[in-house]
Amino acid sequence: MTERQPSEEVKLGEARAPYIVGQETEEEIRERIRIQFPPYFERFLDERDRRISAELRRIEEAVEQVRRDIARTSQDIEFRLNVLMEFHRTLDAKVDRLSEELRAEMDRRFEEQRVEMDRRFGEQRAEMDRRHTELAEGLKSLRAEMDRRFEEQRAEMDRRHTELAEGLKSLRAEMDRRFEEQRAEMDRRHAELAEGLKSLRAEMDRRFEEQRAEMDHRHAELAEGLKSLRAEMRSHFRWTMGLLFPIVISVVAMLIQLFLNGAP
Repeated sequence: MTERQPSEEVKLGEARAPYIVGQETEEEIRERIRIQFPPYFERFLDERDRRISAELRRIEEAVEQVRRDIARTSQDIEFRLNVLMEFHRTLDAKVDRLSEELRAEMDRRFEEQRVEMDRRFGEQRAEMDRRHTELAEGLKSLRAEMDRRFEEQRAEMDRRHTELAEGLKSLRAEMDRRFEEQRAEMDRRHAELAEGLKSLRAEMDRRFEEQRAEMDHRHAELAEGLKSLRAEMRSHFRWTMGLLFPIVISVVAMLIQLFLNGAP
């Protein structure tokens, strides 16, 4: 006999114990064995139909109970909606009454405020007219004072302008005299500078000629020295090569002899 793998529980109803598909009990094993034999197959089918019919009746009863609950709940909701609508109607009436009272109170207070504002505006206008009259008088006297001071200021400005014109005229004459003196001084200094530059150029030309003659003399001396040095170096080179040539020849001969004869 093989064992089945455990699986999830399958409940067929709430009023009965759950029908568990998993580990096979002894009764289930016996019933499964009875099903395999023909005499017990009809009994199994009747038992299955009976259980299904009972489960369907239980489900229909549950559905009918749910329908009754829904109907009762609908009646309750309708009753509460009627109560709520009645409350809203009374509330609307109360709100309308309070709105009328509030509108009447606002109209009364607005009228009182309008009367008070008219009175205050009248007082403010009278006060503004009085202050405007005072300001007009003050502006008239201030304009007269300003005209008088402007006339005094104009006379003072004319006097100072005349003094400044005289000062500028004398200052221009003094500037012209000083400019003439400065021009004469500048012409004298320019002539002195021109004479100095002319003598300086002559001195520079003389010194440049002397420097060029000195450089030519030194260049000739250096050329003679290089020529004599080159001749002396050539003679020393020939003397050195005359000394080294026999030594080089003997060394080369020894190397050739050593190469031909082989190592000792």
